[in-house]
Amino acid sequence: MIVLMATGNSPVLNFNIFEGMRTLSANIAVELPETAVNSTHFRVLFMAGLVLFAMTYDYDGKAQLSRLEGLALFLAFVAYDGYVVAQNL
Repeated sequence: MIVLMATGNSPVLNFNIFEGMRTLSANIAVELPETAVNSTHFRVLFMAGLVLFAMTYDYDGKAQLSRLEGLALFLAFVAYDGYVVAQNL
């Protein structure tokens, strides 16, 4: 419910950044209790939830790959730096 309060709970999307808007998760939270089960509206809200999950999963996966690539670069640098130090002894 904090998402509803933070975004202003306005279902109309304006291009003004100072106007309120309703996010995808807030839309699901507001409209799902009012829909009939197995109706088109229910299925659209369920599909919106799946889209939200897929976007979150994709974003998290890309963040994990970025973290692992950064870790690999750091370890390669440390190994190379240790090699250079050992050569100078």
